[in-house]
Amino acid sequence: MSSNPARPGAGVALCRLDDLADPGAKGFVFREDAAMFSGFVVRLGNGVKGYVDSCPHAGWRLAGISDNFLSTVLTDGL
Repeated sequence: MSSNPARPGAGVALCRLDDLADPGAKGFVFREDAAMFSGFVVRLGNGVKGYVDSCPHAGWRLAGISDNFLSTVLTDGL
């Protein structure tokens, strides 16, 4: 578990399943004081997986600022 105070706790609802395209993805950014946490969820059918949006080497966000950054990749099947 991360010590980042901006990381949402387990079980926090980020959005409704209907808010995500199928297939689709949506990014989220959380902030608490100076701490920030970025993550995204990916939907394929009724399955949804969440990921930390951070390069393990450099620490910056991988997804950029787009709200649907993976949707094109998912729908094109790449």
